[in-house]
Amino acid sequence: MSVTFRAGSMLGPPRSTPAFPITEIEMKLSISPEVLAMLVCPETGLALHLATTDELSHWTHETPFEGALLSEDGSKAYPVRNGFPVLIKAEALTKKNG
Repeated sequence: MSVTFRAGSMLGPPRSTPAFPITEIEMKLSISPEVLAMLVCPETGLALHLATTDELSHWTHETPFEGALLSEDGSKAYPVRNGFPVLIKAEALTKKNG
């Protein structure tokens, strides 16, 4: 199943923090919204959201990625490749300097 999400949209049930603004960027994730809502950061245990274009600009990785899931506190990011989130600690994105 392929579901279209808007970058920055809330994933899962409402949280105490506000949702990030929805942008014009859309990407297809190959998992259901229900499964996506259950995903958490493997390092911090915090909820994840689909990164906005602006948020993506702060992260890099040697392997190309089309999007990212960002932890609720913004400290960790994991790539989305071929529509699937890669939630493996060794594959986490690196924050750009500056």
